[in-house]
Order: sequence, then structure tokens, then C-alpha cells
Amino acid sequence: MSAIFGIINKNGKPVELTEIQAMQSALKHRAVDGSGIYHSGNTLIGHQNFVTSIYQKQGCLPFEDDTYIITCDARIDNRLELANTLNYKSKYPAVHDSLVILEAYKKWRENCTNYLEGEFAFVIWNKQTQTLFAATDHIGFKRFYYYDAPDQFIFATEIKGIRAVKQTPVVFNEQVIAEYFTKQYTHITFDKNIFTLPAASYLSLGLQQPLTVTKYWSIGAKRKYSFRKEEDWAECLRELLIKAVQNRLYTEGLTGITLSGGLDSSFVAAIAATILQKQNKVLHTFSSVLPEGYTGKEKDERFYINALGKQYGNIEQTFVWPPLSIGPFSDLPTVFTKTERLVNAFHYMDEAICQAAQQKNITILLNGFGGDMSISNKGKDVIYRLLKSGNFSKALHYFKWKKTEKNLWDNVESSSSFLRTLKSEILDNTLFFRYLYNPVKTFSRSEIPLTGHLLRSTLSKWHTGTHPYTQHFRQRINSGSLGKTIDDVCAFSPYYRLETHIPILHKSINEFYFDVPPEQFVIHDQQRSLMRRAMIGYVPAEIINRTDKKPYTPDFSQRLLLQQDHIKMALKKEAVNENNYLDKQVMQKQFTALLNSNGQIASTSVQLSVTKSVLVNDFIEWVAINK
Repeated sequence: MSAIFGIINKNGKPVELTEIQAMQSALKHRAVDGSGIYHSGNTLIGHQNFVTSIYQKQGCLPFEDDTYIITCDARIDNRLELANTLNYKSKYPAVHDSLVILEAYKKWRENCTNYLEGEFAFVIWNKQTQTLFAATDHIGFKRFYYYDAPDQFIFATEIKGIRAVKQTPVVFNEQVIAEYFTKQYTHITFDKNIFTLPAASYLSLGLQQPLTVTKYWSIGAKRKYSFRKEEDWAECLRELLIKAVQNRLYTEGLTGITLSGGLDSSFVAAIAATILQKQNKVLHTFSSVLPEGYTGKEKDERFYINALGKQYGNIEQTFVWPPLSIGPFSDLPTVFTKTERLVNAFHYMDEAICQAAQQKNITILLNGFGGDMSISNKGKDVIYRLLKSGNFSKALHYFKWKKTEKNLWDNVESSSSFLRTLKSEILDNTLFFRYLYNPVKTFSRSEIPLTGHLLRSTLSKWHTGTHPYTQHFRQRINSGSLGKTIDDVCAFSPYYRLETHIPILHKSINEFYFDVPPEQFVIHDQQRSLMRRAMIGYVPAEIINRTDKKPYTPDFSQRLLLQQDHIKMALKKEAVNENNYLDKQVMQKQFTALLNSNGQIASTSVQLSVTKSVLVNDFIEWVAINK
């Protein structure tokens, strides 16, 4: 997880030494293995080096030849195929990932991204033409932020690198609040003048050439995968995930994984343990659990986590349970400074796991995130997709099954679930329910504490996200929204000398997902059937067959209540911004509902709503202080 950064002064003004030092200082936590710069007159191209892959060891970035300067944060997976096509091995004593990218650019120019597989954000500066080319990978695993003014272009892996030298103050972009509630992310940041380069996009500009951003790839059904037998679909998924995990294990450092007792992280852990076992290496697992002897009502997933540990002798388990004094509102100014974003309600556990991984000297931290959105989803729009394709007999079969599948409706009996199944599986996918009924109903129930204009903006963004499940996931990938979600998962990693990897969201697996027939996700009348069948032989049966998945942080309610004084303080504060984005009356109503009349903790939705409201309040205050 290296960092790239730079300045192009379009007016020809030399880049000052103080500016170079400021950007390096802002990104110093990523300079684990050194730092490098190219500085010539009006141009600065920089790199903070953190080596995680064996293919990153041979290079000193930025790399310069007669024409080009390149810097990158990258892992190229198809380097062997490209070596044959580009024939670059004879040119260099050792081939760093950056050289693979540079040779691809020399051959295919802006089309080079069509030939690169992996995770990357890179910049190539042409010294002769004084033009810059930058690109991000297909899914958005790597960050790239930029600031474009008439006289200056600045880029960096983190916003703080740009803010270290940008002369203009922060102009708060209120739309980040709307995106926080809807999870429909775009290319904006909290500063109206700083943007992200979305996934699968490239950027070009020159001293006399205006900035342009071009989308080079989109996902959808490609008809690349087609099998007649159900076991072939499961086998293909297994092979793709094995390859995705393997590509992330070419490291001399130690490997860990955030492990729950669920299907996705268990499968990734099992694959990684199998690969590492052949190399006589250990896989370190880090799991959020309750302490031994805990007597409260909450339960964790220790039973399933231990089951995987028993099957693989090279798994070394670490159970993480931070002190109860740590919760969703702990040291938020520092949290926001590190992440530069509105964080999720469970950020404290994300950071605690990163801390535990650093103590074990982990370099690569795998994560099972993403399966629920794609290859291991519950078949949320299977019936609708079958009806749309004209497969009425299969649609009827799965409708009958789903209305009697008790796990779907929290044990509601089948006699009362017909209408609910009809609505969730069919009507919710119709135009009326997608664009009118559901958005209004959802927002009136959740009572998001935003003022009028921002609430309307949030509602409009919600409309764009109420498509059928598979269509919604496609939209998230193609818009770059998924990349922003990935950023959230990886936000703390650089501060703990970790590189977090999410193999389930690898490009090849996402492409496979859109070719899978819908019934494969519920075949044999089993939710998440495709993933369960692929896991056979790798994961213990008790995990494969489980249907009682527990929350990620089982004691969140207790931690929230212990920090209720912070909520009270937020309610007492005057609006920290003259635009008054938050409706304090609605916030007060939410807080009152946190405990019901019987003294019991409120529903999870109420807990999360209260937490997100306070996080927004504190984030606005942090931005105002740090302008």
C-alpha cells in the first residue's frame, strides 16, 4: 500500500522544496520502505514505498527513462502473459510492476488499461510533451485523488497529501452526507475542490491541454462463462477465488485475515491456509468476539471460528475484544484525520483488528468482504430475474419455497407471508415501487435527521439505488461507488503498515457473477447455494450449512449505551455550520427511542440511525475546525 503524489504547475512556476517536504510529511505513514521523487522545474512526481509483493522489490520509484516518468501503487496479476506479448524481460535486469505498466503504455497508450489485470493507480509523465496520464483499476481497489486549478494540478493517494500544499481552504461538500446515508457514492470528497478518479477510468492533461476523464471499462453479462452442470458453476467459482487469493500471497511478509464465522471469510481463510500450508507458512486470523465467560444476551461466532481453526493446523487465531470504553464515538477527530471520510458505525472494531494485526507483524491482511453483494448473495432477485427471462415454472417453484422459508421473514409462518414475499420478490422490482413507494416509505420510517434541501438530495440519490439487486450491484461497480466502499473497508490499514485485500471482489469473480444463472444462488432450495457448494472440501460442514449468521460486532449495543453522554453532548451543541444540515429535533427523537418503555435496547436500525447522526455531526465539526 504505497502512496503516489505530485504537482504539475501549469503556469511553469517551479515546485518549491517546502511543497515537496509537505507532501512527503503528510504521507509519511506509507513510506515504510523509503521514499523517492522526480523534481524538475514545474513538475513533481513522488512515491512513498511500502513493499508487500515480491514483484515490488526490484524497483525504485519514480522510474525514469529518456521520455517517461512513472510512479504507481500497483499489483499486476497477468505479468506472465504480458511478458510474452511485450517482450520486456530482455530490457530490464528485474521487472517491477511499474515497468510492466510502462511497457504496456508504450505499446497501447491510453488503451493499456484494457490489458492490465490487478489493482493499480499510476501516473505517467511525458517529459517531452509535458503531458500526464493517470489511471485506476477496474474495480477501484487503489485510491487516486486530484485537485485541478487553472494554474496547478495536484494528485495524491490520500486527500491529506493534496491539502498539505493546496492554497485554497476546504469548501465543504454537503453531498457527502447524502451519499453517506444512501451509499450511492460518486467522485466527490468532503472538499468541493478535490475529487476521486473513479474506478476503471483514466485521466489526461497537459500544460495547454484541459483535464479529461474517460471511462474505459464497464461490467455486465459477457457470456464468458457457460456450463450445463451445476457442479461446474461451483467448481469455476472455486478456481477463480483460489487464483484471486493466490495472486495476493506473493509476499515475503506474514499473512492474516479478518475472520468471522460466516461463509465468505471462512472460504477465503480456508483457501489461504491451504496455499500457505504447502509453503510451511502460518495464516493469522483476527476475529471480533466476546470475552471468555461473557454472560450477556449477545452471542458471537467463536464456535464457527474455532471449527475452521481445528481443520487447519497452520491457522493461528487471535480473538479481538477491545476495552468496553472504546466504541463508535471514541477519539473521532483522530479517526477522521486518518480516514478523511464519514466512517461506518463499527470503525472502532476495524481499527482494533488492524492494531492486533500490526502487533503480529502482519503485512497482507485478507478480508472476506463483498460476497453478500455478489457470488454468495441469498438470491434476492432470483424470482424477478426468472420471470423477466420468461422462466415461469422455475419462478413459481422458488416463490413457493421463499414464502415458506422461515429464515427469510424471521420465522413468520407461511400462511401470513404470501403478500410479503410477493412484495419483496416481485413488486419491489417494479417501476412504481422502485421510484415512488419504496423511497418515500423508507425515508419516512427511518427519519433521517437531515434538513429539507439535503433530505431531498438524499432522496434523489436513493432513487438511483433502488434497482433490482443484481442491477444495483452492476450500477455500483460501473459508477465507481463500489471502490468508495472498498476504501471504507481499508481505511485504517496504512496507519498500521498493512495492505488489506478483498479477493471476493476481484474483477474476474465479478465478471463471473453476471454470467451465473439466477437459480444457481438458491438451487436445492438453499440460500447462498453457489458459495456453499464451492466450499465443499475446504470448509467444515457446520459452517457450510449454518443459517444463523450473527452481527459483526455482537456487543455494539452495550458500547453505544456506554457512550450515550457523547450523544447528549452532540444534541446540546449549536449547529457547527451555518447551513444547519442536521435536524436536532429528529436527532432527539431518535435518541429517545434508543431505549424503549421496557428499558430494553431499541432495534438495530434505531441504534445505527442514532450512531450515524452523531458521526455526521462530529464530522461536520471536524471539517470546520480543519479548514
